[in-house]
Amino acid sequence: MKFMRIMCVAVVLGAACASGATREVLEFNAGWRFHLGDAAGFEASGFNDSKWTSVRLPHDFSIGLPRDFDDSSLKDGAYFQTGIGCYRKEFKVPEAWLSKAVTIDFDGIYENGEIWINGHSLGKRPYGYVPVWHEISGFLKAGKNVVAVRADNSNQPNSRWYTGSGIYRKATLTVANKTHVAYHGVRIETKPEGANGCRLDVAVEVQHGVPGMALEFSVAAQDGTVVATEIAAADGTASVLLKNPVRWSPETPHLYTLETRLKVAGKVVDEHMEIFGVRDFRMDPKEGLFLNGKSIKLKGVCLHHDAGSVGSAFYRPIWKRRLRLLKEAGCNAIRTSHNIAARELIELCDEMGMIVLEEAFDGLRMQKREQDYHLYFDEWWREDLKNMILRDRNSPSVVMWSIGNEIKEKGDAENGPPLVRAMVEEVHRLDPTRPATCGNNFIFAANKAGVSQELDVVGYNDGGGSVWEYANDKAAYPDRLIYGSEVPHTFATRGMYKTTTRVKKAKKDAELSGSTKDKGEWVPNLAKKELWPENKKYASSYDNDYTRISVRGSWKLTRDLPFMIGEFRWTGIDYIGESGNRTNNDFGVLDLCGFKKDPYYLLQSLWTTEPMVHLLPHWTHTFKKGTVIPVWAYSNCDEVELFLNGKSLGRQTMDPDVLRIEWKVPYAPGKLEARAYRAGKPEAATVRVTAGRPACVVLTADKTAMTASGSDVVHIRAEIQDGQGNICPTAMNLVEFKVKGVGTMLGVDNGDPYLEHSFVGEHMPAFNGLCQLLVKSTDEAGRIEITATADGLKSGSMIILSAPSAD
Repeated sequence: MKFMRIMCVAVVLGAACASGATREVLEFNAGWRFHLGDAAGFEASGFNDSKWTSVRLPHDFSIGLPRDFDDSSLKDGAYFQTGIGCYRKEFKVPEAWLSKAVTIDFDGIYENGEIWINGHSLGKRPYGYVPVWHEISGFLKAGKNVVAVRADNSNQPNSRWYTGSGIYRKATLTVANKTHVAYHGVRIETKPEGANGCRLDVAVEVQHGVPGMALEFSVAAQDGTVVATEIAAADGTASVLLKNPVRWSPETPHLYTLETRLKVAGKVVDEHMEIFGVRDFRMDPKEGLFLNGKSIKLKGVCLHHDAGSVGSAFYRPIWKRRLRLLKEAGCNAIRTSHNIAARELIELCDEMGMIVLEEAFDGLRMQKREQDYHLYFDEWWREDLKNMILRDRNSPSVVMWSIGNEIKEKGDAENGPPLVRAMVEEVHRLDPTRPATCGNNFIFAANKAGVSQELDVVGYNDGGGSVWEYANDKAAYPDRLIYGSEVPHTFATRGMYKTTTRVKKAKKDAELSGSTKDKGEWVPNLAKKELWPENKKYASSYDNDYTRISVRGSWKLTRDLPFMIGEFRWTGIDYIGESGNRTNNDFGVLDLCGFKKDPYYLLQSLWTTEPMVHLLPHWTHTFKKGTVIPVWAYSNCDEVELFLNGKSLGRQTMDPDVLRIEWKVPYAPGKLEARAYRAGKPEAATVRVTAGRPACVVLTADKTAMTASGSDVVHIRAEIQDGQGNICPTAMNLVEFKVKGVGTMLGVDNGDPYLEHSFVGEHMPAFNGLCQLLVKSTDEAGRIEITATADGLKSGSMIILSAPSAD
């Protein structure tokens, strides 16, 4: 089944559904009690949990535990402890609910989550990334009720990266009349209609249906104007015509609202509000990807699900900031590596205009780790795939479903193709509008075994040198749709530099014997002798530290091969785990705090058009005067001129094959400035200044006001500056944070991959001049006072206002 032209409409359920007379969607995150460890009989209604800890979801109980470096089974998760966590929550049920349909939804429990309502088990779900929902009406009683959840993450190792533990995503209750639109029961497909219109083919599943039902639909534009209405046929289907719809894209993420009114004997019994978007995409084996008729490349990054100092707990404001920063770099797509995403992440991508490749699993039937998903695969893969697709199948941001990543079955000619074929067929059954894909390393093995031929779109992970096979495979398989699902690692530690090139997984003088698995791109060393030997354990922020091919080399392949749909760089943001004794891997273009690294600006120079220029390295060094330093500029302009202390060091043209400009500059303290030109006119500039001794801590925030919702988050950036307001780019001062008022400390971090401090606490050393505090709102409105002190430095402070929540 080949996907050449597909239109899709989004449906956003849960938090997007408005409360009304017929249906309520209630946040179910507050008022939980937590116990670390097992607790016999805790699911019973009368169990005494008075000594348990009060928590609010989302909650990752691993991130605050000490790391256990003696337990080798925890290595992939950066040695953070796991275990069992028990949760309980009391809630009151009005008498009126007993005649209604009540559905409980947990978007993520890691892992082996079991749920009880008043002592009645709703079952266990092994997979820690799958959303689960249950209708619980038959177990409720008027008055006090208890929901209990057990998360068992004790069987290790079960992942190749940090997973977190517990109820780490949101929970909701949906209350509707007995006869109602089924949970995730709306399916919408769109088809072109005339020159500029489209037709929405809507199918609605009704739960507990009765004779005399009727369905009515209305569609509202983003400004609230009703643009279409329709009445459903007796079978619950309808075709709704939209004239000249505003189509969803990364540049214009326009969303509509579909209201479904379910009537019985003329009376409205359910009103279901859904947010959706219209967009048309086409994949061509010769010309790549078209969105709304326009040729585009996927400028993507892979993202793991943790968010640094909060672990796997999903906070919407944190991820909104992360996506905003990636979009500012020109990124238009993400791959959810390697698991089902949080629903709130998909909603943010819908709202902000970020294309999504949503991935279901890392491995399948064959194990990667002793306790991983292979233990449950045969029993659960269909159900887990179904829940992902039913939840997200109508989201405009999602363009492909990935069934796996670097699956071990890729080289198994006997068992691999039938398994992949079955999974692809299941994707088509659940959602015939989107293609199925998989990230393949060692693509030559997947080709030989026939696994890649079973996919609608073939993803190329670089493992085994797959990045070098694009053109070869296009010649061998001319109808294949190809993209880089995981282009090689971006090694870079923020603020660290090395002049010695490091190329991993390649052999400079290899005998390739027809295979490209040992092939590498070789950037010459930037100096005869290493200028920064003290940075040996860190990665270099020049584009000279990578696996097989540099950032620039990879993008040139994607850019210049017309059939390439795009690429997803590994990775967009640093992530915890898969890092040996280090806390996190430094593969991202943003560090764990979301601070920008030099490769971030490299992508910005390749992926954006707004004039920009960036210089590296910083200009605060202990070198002897005259030491020659390689200075690089990234820019999307035609030319860049470099000045040192006001003297021009030359104006150079940006070469589209080199994608950076270099000057060899004898070091002298002072001011280094770059000016970028287009058509001879100055369009952008940037400056690096030699900093003096650290003098103060300066605080800035990503916003100055919060909502007293109990879940809003502000990012506080602490910067070590000299007396003239310049950042001290090598400062490592220990900073102590204090928070007073109606906010709480959520986490601290500095982006150092070798960080030894806990993410929980008041202290964090600066790393190359920066560290970060996350502050969470409470349910109380008022002032939040934040101070940061460091020995011998002037302290910094700021005030954040927390306003009452509209809810």
